[in-house]
Amino acid sequence: MKCFNHAEADAVAACVYCGKGLCRECATRQSEKWSVCSEKCLEGAEALEKIVQSVSRDSKAGSRVAGTFLVLSSVVFGGMAVYEAINGHRPELIILGSAISVTFVMVSYSMLKIARTKL
Repeated sequence: MKCFNHAEADAVAACVYCGKGLCRECATRQSEKWSVCSEKCLEGAEALEKIVQSVSRDSKAGSRVAGTFLVLSSVVFGGMAVYEAINGHRPELIILGSAISVTFVMVSYSMLKIARTKL
């Protein structure tokens, strides 16, 4: 691939926003953070980064809420299984409550682990 701006120069990078080829000179001219071909592409890349960070924050918040809800739900189903085990009325509820409780604990662990990851 050749540089979009210098047809004789080989591309060493591509614009992160539009994908045009960039030679060594063009790759370092616009931004220290990214390889971009123009000021317009730099603005676009910065706007996309803000969107990605916002979505990531929202996703982490949602994972935290879902994980907490699943922990509380696992306590309820686990309590139901213990109650049925003590009173012995319906053995199928012991199995069902235990299975749901364990499943919720495993899924909540994953959700809370996602919520703790860094951006």
